[in-house]
Amino acid sequence: MEENNIVESIVNNDIIDSVRSLVEDENHSIAFYNMLLNQVTDEEDVSIISDIMKNEVRHSDILKDVFYEITSTHISDTRSIYVENRCIIDNYPENLKNGLFDEINSIKKYRNIQNSMPDTKKYNMINEIITNKLCNVNMYNYLISKNIHK
Repeated sequence: MEENNIVESIVNNDIIDSVRSLVEDENHSIAFYNMLLNQVTDEEDVSIISDIMKNEVRHSDILKDVFYEITSTHISDTRSIYVENRCIIDNYPENLKNGLFDEINSIKKYRNIQNSMPDTKKYNMINEIITNKLCNVNMYNYLISKNIHK
């Protein structure tokens, strides 16, 4: 019985660490989009990037809810820290490409923890994020194809 509790505790700690890390990743992404918006003049691009950024804010909030439900403690909000620390190059199409691959890599991270969720509710919360990320990837592909020769 004690061995099962130890294993469960290790699994929960891994989930907690993963969720905490994903919140940080989402906050990095939000900072990236804020800076990316400073490079954009096209209204359609601004609208799309703003929508992607709103998704990232929503993902961060969902993850904070998951964290709270697992730990009964709130995770601190570190969004303001990342605004100053995220590097962005002065090449809009290259930044779009970097953003695309960041989204693809984050989907892999979410898939890795999705099956570790302790119940269906949290599994579905992670699934919502993955679904949004897939939509973001499609929006990135559109922006890249639109701006490839600029």
